[in-house]
Amino acid sequence: MSFIVISCRNNDKRKDVQKVDALINIIKSASDILVIDDNVIRERIDSIGFKIKQVKLKNTKIDSTSELASAIIIMEGIRANYKQFLEEYPAQEFDNQKFADSVGKLRSAVLDDELYGEKWDKVFIEMRKKLNLHLDAVKKTSKLVYEVEKNYQRKDEIIKAASR
Repeated sequence: MSFIVISCRNNDKRKDVQKVDALINIIKSASDILVIDDNVIRERIDSIGFKIKQVKLKNTKIDSTSELASAIIIMEGIRANYKQFLEEYPAQEFDNQKFADSVGKLRSAVLDDELYGEKWDKVFIEMRKKLNLHLDAVKKTSKLVYEVEKNYQRKDEIIKAASR
């Protein structure tokens, strides 16, 4: 009889470890997104501000319908996106590391039979929910940078030319 109980528990443990691995995969997905160099973004914020200031000093009367005026408005929007990114990104990197640590501890607890059954199911559901929210937030924050990259490249050339 004890063989059946042990066999069932080992099967449950295997499933529980697979659930932990699913949590680890969510963290890895977030880590794969959290690769943006925030120092580059800081430099861009400063550069955009400097270039726009130079353009406005050099061109005191900019036609509001011109390509330059449009470029300035878009670059100011990109700069705002970058600033928002920098407000959220460091905390998300920190959270990702904390989640990785927590899930590592959960994995050990499952492997050591310290966490199983209904208690494990509740912990798993709550952790999966938190990790999915975290992953969604990471995607949203990184989107602030990735979506504006092409515009940044195009409009930066216009701003550079006008500031010379």
